[in-house]
Amino acid sequence: MQHSHFRRRNHFKNSAGMTLAELVVVSAIVAIVGVAVSRLGRDVFYYNRYFSNDISVGDQAQKLLRPMSQEIRAASPSATGAYAIASAQATDLTFYSDIDNDGLIEQVRYYLSGTSVLKEVTKPTGNPAVYNAANKVTTTVVTNVRNDVNQPIFNYYDSTYNGGAGGEVLPSSGNITAIRLVRITFVIDNDLNMPPPAQTVTTLVGIRNLKQQL
Repeated sequence: MQHSHFRRRNHFKNSAGMTLAELVVVSAIVAIVGVAVSRLGRDVFYYNRYFSNDISVGDQAQKLLRPMSQEIRAASPSATGAYAIASAQATDLTFYSDIDNDGLIEQVRYYLSGTSVLKEVTKPTGNPAVYNAANKVTTTVVTNVRNDVNQPIFNYYDSTYNGGAGGEVLPSSGNITAIRLVRITFVIDNDLNMPPPAQTVTTLVGIRNLKQQL
């Protein structure tokens, strides 16, 4: 009887020992899975934030292209009689256009400052009309712009342009009166060190009031 009792106690002890070992193993597995899930959740949130930010910035650029194109398309002689385009550079374009349909021809400038594209608008005042720089209003319209020297924000083309090579009016040529088309290109990247890769949005705009000179 005593021998049997001893074996029963030993059996319980061994059973309890196995259960404890299993608990340790299960706890370790749960901990490992928990860490993995936590890291996965962190990475998903981390990358989702960057992807969302890049998409948001890309959408911002896309939305800008429509009104910007409309303004350039409607470019016309200024209130002082100056030519429709005042300055045309790779990252800087100044032109005249009635952008708010109030009957006044505003001076509009889009230019790159750092990694942001800014917009300056100056209304004409007085009689005879003048464009007073003190009256200009500046806003930021696109951020995280990554255009480099090989990808200008603005390309300019004359009447010979047919969608292929040729017809480009180099900004440095100073031949502003030959410009008939303007290509706008934004390379957008929220963080150069993180995916996704940079987004490129572009459009080609014909200047309506200069078509008769083609």
